Amino acid sequence: MLSFFFKPWLHFLDQQGQNQKVRLRPNESVLSALLRSGHTIPFSCKAGLCQSCKVQCVQPSKLPAGSQRGLKNAHAQQGFFLACLCFPKRSLDIKLPDANDDIGVAKVVGKEFLNEKVIRLRLSTDIEFNPGQFCNLFKSTNVVRSYSIANTPADDYLEFHIKYIENGKFSAWVANDLRIGDELNIQGAYGNCIYTETNKNKPLLLCGISTGLAPLAGIVKHALETQHTGTMDLVIGARKAKDFYLTGELFSLADKHKNLKLHWLCSEEHPKNIYFNHADLYQYVSEHFADLSEYSVFLCGAPTFVTKLKKQCFLSNASMGAIHSDAFTSAK
Repeated sequence: MLSFFFKPWLHFLDQQGQNQKVRLRPNESVLSALLRSGHTIPFSCKAGLCQSCKVQCVQPSKLPAGSQRGLKNAHAQQGFFLACLCFPKRSLDIKLPDANDDIGVAKVVGKEFLNEKVIRLRLSTDIEFNPGQFCNLFKSTNVVRSYSIANTPADDYLEFHIKYIENGKFSAWVANDLRIGDELNIQGAYGNCIYTETNKNKPLLLCGISTGLAPLAGIVKHALETQHTGTMDLVIGARKAKDFYLTGELFSLADKHKNLKLHWLCSEEHPKNIYFNHADLYQYVSEHFADLSEYSVFLCGAPTFVTKLKKQCFLSNASMGAIHSDAFTSAK
């Protein structure tokens, strides 16, 4: 019975300014406890990547290790932490950030399907970013999704590639209801999967599946804009040739820049297009890039893909410090 009395509480100042008490269950995160108790809190990935579940603690010294992973130093010092990564062993006094903290407004300036399943969404906003980073896009307070930026600061908009899922809470809303001129809330930019000019002379290997192409396209364009001199191999995997997108734009870039080589790999069919190959991406990379000791590597896609290929690249002599990735769980 004594263990019951030592279970920690959350003393939560909600959006209405009311103090609420939430009992934490064993090994329960702050995010899970608040959602279980019926509180509204933004969240997306539940893995500490998107930072949309950021909460503030009145006494930062009480925060458990790891709960502030990836936050800016200034925010960590102010007691901000990620609710999904926080598993308290003692009671905490917490509150949501101010409504406008890190959150801005963006206007829809472009929307089109790039293939049957991928929507290109362009937003006008004043957010500063590095190609390869991601932003959180809001349909509502509790429907938030993280999408990588697919273009460079040379454009006057942000571009996102959104995989359409029928009846998806966010993607179906974008496809069916969002119109040119509409506004939505946006947060970011975040992430460390970025190209810097210290990579300028190094060969680059960029691998992605599905809309993992989005950040890679932004990185490639930025590298070319900044006169990258090393070789760039962009390896894109899909089940079938119809799943590829942005092919015309990338072929045009490759025609103009001889140091850019494209590898389009279909895992489930032998494509008729002579520019596409039937191959397993992991085996293809292993055979064609056996020694990655001199490379900077960029990996984008689902967590299982990124984890497996990161290990493979490391075993092919890539330095862990030279492997850049942001993995996202699938969300509707």
